[in-house]
Amino acid sequence: MVEQIEHAMAMYDVSPSYLARAFGVALGDGLERGRLTAPGFLDVAPMFGVSDVTPQSGALDAMLATFDPLGELAALSDNRRSRLIGKSRDWFSEYDITSSWFMSDASLMAALEQARTEASAKKIVAGHLETKREFWAKLFARCALILSHDSTAASDAWLSFAAVAQALASGRETKKIPVFEDILEHTLYVAAERAVEEGKAEGAWDDDETGPPAIAPEQKGELAKLLKGSRLKPDQIDGYLTAVLIAPEFMPPHAWLMPLMQGVEVKGPGSIQRILDIIMVRFGALNEAVLLGEIGSDLRDLPTKQFQAWAEGFAQAVDGVKGAWPKRALSPDDKQVVDMIRRASTEDLTPTLKPLLPSWLQATANKWREDV
Repeated sequence: MVEQIEHAMAMYDVSPSYLARAFGVALGDGLERGRLTAPGFLDVAPMFGVSDVTPQSGALDAMLATFDPLGELAALSDNRRSRLIGKSRDWFSEYDITSSWFMSDASLMAALEQARTEASAKKIVAGHLETKREFWAKLFARCALILSHDSTAASDAWLSFAAVAQALASGRETKKIPVFEDILEHTLYVAAERAVEEGKAEGAWDDDETGPPAIAPEQKGELAKLLKGSRLKPDQIDGYLTAVLIAPEFMPPHAWLMPLMQGVEVKGPGSIQRILDIIMVRFGALNEAVLLGEIGSDLRDLPTKQFQAWAEGFAQAVDGVKGAWPKRALSPDDKQVVDMIRRASTEDLTPTLKPLLPSWLQATANKWREDV
């Protein structure tokens, strides 16, 4: 059972002193909500070496004070505090627990169903997040408590979470705290996934022998023509899809399609659907190349400009698909190659990078994919 829990959620190695404070905060929060302590808790607590189970105030200032007795948070300079808050932009790539950071209230989901544009959907979510400031402040404070007792965490990791929690309590707008951009996007991903699942349920095929119409094969130059005038290029899309396919963490289509297509405007009826169809066809072809051990074999012959576009797309997925490429999963050599790919989008690194890419791409896929 413990092993199942470890696989299902993020785990942290904390010092025993964490438990007393965590129990105190949890008990205080329960009392404020009018909830009784779990039966047998007082009998179990001593097994963890906890003798003091006095409920602590759930007020944010009191919570922060319990694990910052030296007043490090209060002593921060304005510049240092701003830098710590800015570090929240990396939380989604550094901490697995962020996969659960989204809002799914029934009222929010109902409001999103009425949104007609991406901009209006973002506005709805942003407004909803503002109403949940206290919830997020306490969540970040609890994260700070965990990290302050985690010997493997960076020394200032807890301070970053505590600074954001305090900033929320002080009235700082959520749009001025980087992590909320990720929470907003993640909320939209979850909403889109729900919509897709509900659509599948409502549109299930009645005739088992009848399926959706087959996608027409891509014609030569068709995708480039459809993308004309947009920021996307066909080779850029191939690089992006490659990064998605070999990523350490599997991501469902909605999680990577939305960042790829965000802000892309095309002309002509049915153009977006046709682009999506071609993207999925290319995704399938690249996936087959991974399974056959041939991923990246065509990169050696790619002209410089097209290779740079490919590298741009790969880097775009690594940096833009939240949770797919967590830094903790990459070895020093992996990080070096990924950094070279980033640079290759603007520099001519073809003599250095091209020869090693196919083997690295396949080795990375073999490392993380169970079906290869």
